[in-house]
Amino acid sequence: MPRFAVENLNIKGMVKNRKLSRAISDCGWGMFITTLRYKCEWNGKNLLTIDRFAPSSKTCSSCGLKQEKMPLKVREWQCECGAVHDRDHNAAIMIKQFALADALGHSTCVKSSPVAIPISVGATAKEVVSVPSGSQEAPTRATTVV
Repeated sequence: MPRFAVENLNIKGMVKNRKLSRAISDCGWGMFITTLRYKCEWNGKNLLTIDRFAPSSKTCSSCGLKQEKMPLKVREWQCECGAVHDRDHNAAIMIKQFALADALGHSTCVKSSPVAIPISVGATAKEVVSVPSGSQEAPTRATTVV
C-alpha cells in the first residue's frame, strides 16, 4: 500500500530570498501539495508530513550520522562511514524514514502534526487518515513510501 511523504517547508520565507524567489514561485509547490493532499484523501491513501527542521539532506541514510554544516552548493557528499550520497536522493530516503518513524511513534524529531495519530504496523489507509489540514506549506522533495 503506497503512502506519500513530504517535507513541510516555509515557502513564504523562502520566497524572500531575492535570488530564488522567481524559481520558487514559478514551480507551483503550493498547488502540488494541495493536489497531492486532495488525491490522497480521495483515494484513501496516507500523506505523511515531516517537520521542516528535520535534517533530511544532512543525515546519512546508511549509518544515520548527521553532518553539522553543509552549504546548499554541496550536491554530493561522502559520509564518515564511506557512503557517497547525492544530496536529493539521500534526502528522499531520509524523508521516508523520518515520516515512517513519526507515524509509528518511534521518532526523535519534532512531530509535524500537533495531534498524535496512532498507526499500527499493519494499518491500512482506510483505517488511518493522517493528512494534516490547514497549512499551505509545500514540500521541496516528495517520495513514495512503501
